[in-house]
Amino acid sequence: MKEVFESSVHGHIFETNEEDYDFSTGEQIPGKTVRAGTCFTCHMSGINGLKSTHNVSKRLKWNLWAPKSFERTKGAETAGWAWWKGAGKVEWGKTVIRGNAKAGNPQGPEAARSEMKQVCATCHQATFTNNYFQRVDAAVKVYNQYRTMAEKMMADLKAKGLMKSDVWSDPFFKLYYYLWHHEGRRFRHGAAMGSPDYAHWHGVFQVMQDIREMKDIYNYRMKMLKKYGSAKKAMENEIPMPVVTHE
Repeated sequence: MKEVFESSVHGHIFETNEEDYDFSTGEQIPGKTVRAGTCFTCHMSGINGLKSTHNVSKRLKWNLWAPKSFERTKGAETAGWAWWKGAGKVEWGKTVIRGNAKAGNPQGPEAARSEMKQVCATCHQATFTNNYFQRVDAAVKVYNQYRTMAEKMMADLKAKGLMKSDVWSDPFFKLYYYLWHHEGRRFRHGAAMGSPDYAHWHGVFQVMQDIREMKDIYNYRMKMLKKYGSAKKAMENEIPMPVVTHE
């Protein structure tokens, strides 16, 4: 999410004050070697009593890229070590080549959040940090509510035979995908990384529009099903529906 960082408060500070960043020392000391936090500062650095880490998920409470967010409860990632021990050789069924979506802090999601707050405390007061993460959690829960609406409509359409066999030509499915993979991920990452444009205009605002268009398609197909009494006829007589993917 490089673009999200670049449009965040920390990203703007970096772009306008690059002369205040000295990465040659290997130390991340806000006010001394860096003006404000970078990706490395928050996710990997040894800072404010924390040990440095290559587990970039260790300070993350939530999975923000999944179709529906969930807390990271399965400890440290193992895919990298499996790859390393196998000397880069892949053996299907033996080598773990796919990461664990629930990987995070070995002590659990609240320990991850505590560590991230410890990073924030280097520059920010506790009241600011606590309020910030309350907003992050609220944003994740709002997205999950939208996703639940979409899942219910999708399940109902499938059960009634009201989805095209080629889902990528189905306007409902396209919106279902974009709601998660594009707008939904931007919404959650924007909220978590302090990027208002991605959280709102490129995020929740577009997620909201997706849901409204999906409801229109859902209601229309249910109406046609009632009219024709046949899912096949309802789909055959559906008028073309252009999809606005809000890019």
